[in-house]
Amino acid sequence: TVKLGLKIGLKEVIKTLNKTGLNKEIQYLPSVLLGALNLTPLEVLGIYQTLMGDGFVLKPKIIAFIEQNGKLIKLENEPQKSFEIKDLNLLKFAMMQTTQIGTARGLKKEFDNLNIATKTGTSDEYRDSWFVGVGDEYSVVTWVGRDDNKPMFLSGSSGAMRVFSTVFKDNGFTNLSLVEDENFNLLQLSQDENCQDTFYIPFIINENTKQTLQKEGWFICQKNQDL
Repeated sequence: TVKLGLKIGLKEVIKTLNKTGLNKEIQYLPSVLLGALNLTPLEVLGIYQTLMGDGFVLKPKIIAFIEQNGKLIKLENEPQKSFEIKDLNLLKFAMMQTTQIGTARGLKKEFDNLNIATKTGTSDEYRDSWFVGVGDEYSVVTWVGRDDNKPMFLSGSSGAMRVFSTVFKDNGFTNLSLVEDENFNLLQLSQDENCQDTFYIPFIINENTKQTLQKEGWFICQKNQDL
């Protein structure tokens, strides 16, 4: 994660964080790439609400509207779009894999056919336990920690994720859908020309996609868009 972040550049990473609507001064330190930020659950929710909400910056709020003399009073302007759908679909797909084969796979034992975007987080010495769960209807952030900041020895999946599971397992949680985009596609790939042992990988399609895959030794076994 740190190597990738440094290759992209701290400036670009922090710029992206700010584009989500996070209004906070962030120091240019490599530890930021590991999530070493002092954020409240509400601030974390705001970040994921933008990334999972089709790229529109919409800060979380409790009050939906104010009515005065029978007229609605707007609380803020129309949300600003900061990210493209095709880019967010890549992120959504990766976070959905966390539920299927990653640190949140334990949820599949408690929810039928669950396919949501998730992220678990654990700070140094198990002082903080974080979990993010996003479906089509809800974006949820749970945090577990001590007031005195002492270790709890709970990871994101053994602490905060359990809170999420307890709250939603009775009523269920709506799955997350990927938004259709002409430049985004799931390609069935294999490193065997006879297409044995295939799996799906998301791509932003362009004129160089097929050439790049062939150069890296990959074969396209099935696609929904001509290359």
